[in-house]
Amino acid sequence: LQGFPYTAPVISCMARVTHPNVERNTYAYKGPLILNWNQNSNLTALVKAIHEEFKLNPPLPEGINQGVHQT
Repeated sequence: LQGFPYTAPVISCMARVTHPNVERNTYAYKGPLILNWNQNSNLTALVKAIHEEFKLNPPLPEGINQGVHQT
């Protein structure tokens, strides 16, 4: 990525998912963890933090709204 580590990396979901911190058209993570990126940030720590976030609030398959409980 041009500009790395001074510019944030692009971390995208490989599957089409719905999540408040995942951009709808590109499936790139756009949450606060990446918005606060700076040249001193740690990529491994960032990926682990996103993984933990997704464990607490998992992305859903595209077409299913967040916060809707399916039975």
